[in-house]
Amino acid sequence: MSFQHIVPVRPGSGNTPVFLVHSIAGELTWMKPLASHIPPEWPLYGFAAPGLNSDVPFFFSLEAMAAAYLQDIRQRQPHGPYLLGGYSMGGVVAYEMTRQLQAAGETVGLLVMIDAFAPRPDIAEIITSWSRNGLLMQVICNQLALQWQADQLLPPDALPRLPFTEHSICAATHLLGHCRVPHTQQALQNYLRRCQWLMRVHAQLLADYRPRRLSEAVEVLLFRNTLGLIGRNSALALPVLPDGQRDPPHGWTNLLERPPCCVDVEEEHFLLSSEPAMGLIGRELEKRLQEEPRS
Repeated sequence: MSFQHIVPVRPGSGNTPVFLVHSIAGELTWMKPLASHIPPEWPLYGFAAPGLNSDVPFFFSLEAMAAAYLQDIRQRQPHGPYLLGGYSMGGVVAYEMTRQLQAAGETVGLLVMIDAFAPRPDIAEIITSWSRNGLLMQVICNQLALQWQADQLLPPDALPRLPFTEHSICAATHLLGHCRVPHTQQALQNYLRRCQWLMRVHAQLLADYRPRRLSEAVEVLLFRNTLGLIGRNSALALPVLPDGQRDPPHGWTNLLERPPCCVDVEEEHFLLSSEPAMGLIGRELEKRLQEEPRS
């Protein structure tokens, strides 16, 4: 069985499979630590964004992305109930997948949102600006720096404002100079360049997306950061942002038939993909999966 977009993180034929969607950067590195906290009888599949590992066309809308991912899911699992979710932007895509499945007469048993925020203009404006001013590239660079045990992180405002195309080159140069990179310089630059373009495209998809209310009630498990999008003294050396009045359900209340089950995770948004945050997420998700009917 071949898929166009699915990445088999831990394939299997035991219980109902869990399908999780990538973040705004399009990658799935966070799924490996998550899988280590979930029993092996639960097959895990992820979605890596087109354009991350090769120069292929991007999606023109978030709805089209959700529809394409669903084609792969229904090839692996023809009928529901489905177990869907995603990290950050991935949670929004999973929400749209849920809406499309309901419109097709299918059911979703569980929707998992890992710090996913309901799209709205102010959030879209922030994310779009981050995709252009280099902050998201700094996030990716310093996540890799921590992974590869760099002796120095890329500091705020280290990337040039213009030209935009220099961001990935500067980030690659920093990583090559401060840690042992398990890739060639050209491979690293190509990867960061594709991440950079994907984040810009995905930011625009989020800005253009207008979510519609689900037609039926769905069990939603929402993991929420407690330290903000960027926390004070960020481990990623990110600039501190003002954190105004926070909406505990991350803006999903008016789109759901019943409130989500919220689990607080003591971490900032961009570090939920690391330990110990991912361990907590995995254990809480395992508890919820144990309540699901066995296939």
